[in-house]
Amino acid sequence: MEYVDQIFEKLPEFRGNRIQVFRYISQYLESVSRFNIAALVGGNIGEYLYFESVLPKVTIFVSGKTKVNFSHMIEPNEELAEKAIKYVVETAVRIEGVL
Repeated sequence: MEYVDQIFEKLPEFRGNRIQVFRYISQYLESVSRFNIAALVGGNIGEYLYFESVLPKVTIFVSGKTKVNFSHMIEPNEELAEKAIKYVVETAVRIEGVL
């Protein structure tokens, strides 16, 4: 959807203005989708929201390249790593049971 914003920026009426309406809508819908998936498989929503806010975000591009964003990550420690691993394993088992 970010491409739609880029199209608007090329129009003379919008040139020079950073149009990001569709980018924000896209980010919102992606968050809602991830939240719904976590809820559907019976995951702990509180833990999901916590990890979503403190762990790094990884984007994998079609080209195969990856980008890791550490902007909201808290200081990593062993306790956080163990909690994250436990959450991922438990959630994966729940997903396997649903599928």
